[in-house]
Amino acid sequence: MLRSLFLLLCLCYLGEGLAQAGFSWGISLYPNYSDRRLIAYSFITQDEINRLDSLEGGRFSYSGGVLAEWRTEKVGFQTGMNFMNTGYRTIRETILPGDPDESSGNERQFLFRNFNIEIPAELHFYQEVSPGNEFIFTLGGALSYNISNSAFKILRRDGTSERIDVSDEEQDFRSINMAFVTAVGWETDISETISLVIQPTFQFWMRGILNDTLELNRNLYNLGVKFSLKFRTLYEDY
Repeated sequence: MLRSLFLLLCLCYLGEGLAQAGFSWGISLYPNYSDRRLIAYSFITQDEINRLDSLEGGRFSYSGGVLAEWRTEKVGFQTGMNFMNTGYRTIRETILPGDPDESSGNERQFLFRNFNIEIPAELHFYQEVSPGNEFIFTLGGALSYNISNSAFKILRRDGTSERIDVSDEEQDFRSINMAFVTAVGWETDISETISLVIQPTFQFWMRGILNDTLELNRNLYNLGVKFSLKFRTLYEDY
C-alpha cells in the first residue's frame, strides 16, 4: 500500500513540471509525543490486553535532520534524512513486598527507546494567504531503518532514581518500516531567500517494531510540531 503511495507522490510531483520547479534546502526539528498501539493475537484474552495497555504509555520523542524540496507555485516534493529517537514507556508502579527489586526502590518504571534513520517523501500543497505567508497541507510517507534499541528499568526511592540497562540483544526488531505522514502548517518568509515553517504533524508506523512473532507487537505513532528553516537557492517568479 505505501509503495503505491510513494509511487503516486513521485508521479504527481513529476506531473507538476520538474524543469520549472524551484529548489530549497534546510534543516528541521520535530519534537513530539510518541506512543504505541498494541497488536494482540487471538490467544491473548481481552482482559490481558486491557491490563497491559493500562500499564504502558507514551514518552517525549524527537527527530531532526536535513531536507531538500523542489516546488512549483502550488505543489512541492520534499525529502531528506532524519535521525529519530522514539519509543514508549510504562507507568510508575509500586514495588510490592517480596519483589526482587524491593531493596532497590519503592517505584519501578520501564523505558523503551528505538533509534532510526528516516527518509521522508512528502507532497506539500501551498496556498498563499498574504505576500510571504502560505498555508501548507502535507501528505506523504517515510521509510525508516532501525539502527539500535535500548531498554531501561528505572527504580525510584525518596526522590532519587537509578537507571539499569535491561536491553535484550535477542529481541528481533524490524529493520525496515514505513510510516504514513500528514501535517498542516504555515510558512512565512524571513527574507527573500529564507523561510520558517511550523507544522503540527502526525506520523503512524504501519508495521510493528518487532518482526512477525507469536507474541505481542506494537505500532509506534507520534504527534508533535515540526519546525523547519528553509534556504532557497533558486528563486523564481511563477
